[in-house]
Amino acid sequence: MPKTLNPYQDVQMKVEHSLTASSARRDQAAPFVPAAAIVRRGPAPAAAAAPRTTSSAGTPVAAVRLATMAIIHQAELQPTKLELLEEWLPRQPWFTEPGTAGLRKVGSYRFDDPAGEVGIETIIVSVGSSTVQVPLTYRAQPLAGAEPWLVGTMQHSVLGPRWVYDACADPIYVAALAASIMLGRPQADQYLQAEGKQQLLAQSVLVHSTGPKHDAVPDVSSPTPRTTDAGTAIETANLRILVTRRLDLTEQPVGRLTLTGTWEGQTESVKLAAIGDA
Repeated sequence: MPKTLNPYQDVQMKVEHSLTASSARRDQAAPFVPAAAIVRRGPAPAAAAAPRTTSSAGTPVAAVRLATMAIIHQAELQPTKLELLEEWLPRQPWFTEPGTAGLRKVGSYRFDDPAGEVGIETIIVSVGSSTVQVPLTYRAQPLAGAEPWLVGTMQHSVLGPRWVYDACADPIYVAALAASIMLGRPQADQYLQAEGKQQLLAQSVLVHSTGPKHDAVPDVSSPTPRTTDAGTAIETANLRILVTRRLDLTEQPVGRLTLTGTWEGQTESVKLAAIGDA
């Protein structure tokens, strides 16, 4: 049996960690307000049962699926995420537009890093006749060996310098994506903290897994992304994940292990990613 890796299995550690300031989400930003909000990750009020999974020692354990929440910093980013993408997108083989003039954000969705160290956000942008999906991770330090996948760096007015990566090369994103598709792990809820209060933000993109649900996620700790003009295939020892870059807004998604999304103005599901055996 292949070794399994499920970063969501240690519920007690996750809850204790999520209640400390050290577990703050470090990537998020809302429009700048001249105040630095304290940022925490934590379990949302509701909890639901998760599939039975396996510990690192191979012992089956019963896990509880906790819906997590991300508190959004009130901060300023220099450069902004869209400014980084304006420079980065034209260098990608799957980007077919002549330029990035008129680039706009359609929406985004987030996954959770159980350790609270890496921000995981997938941004959907529109430019020309294309709608493009860009998964990103935000880190406080460079990711070793991922220089070819660096989108750029930016300065966060609260958190300091951030290294922004094409998430397909980041094992934290790959594990979260696989868990979403295979285990039905939900996207992270997002809250804006202002004046001592937390306001739940509406999701601009809603994602869903087609199932069927599995018991665990195989080891995806050493992903190898291969990008072509068709998209990005993430190869691991036990899985192959295809991340769609140019989204087809009219094709009906098919497949047993597929992640789909909808957003304002797009009520029909769009294929975002799919899993197959490596």
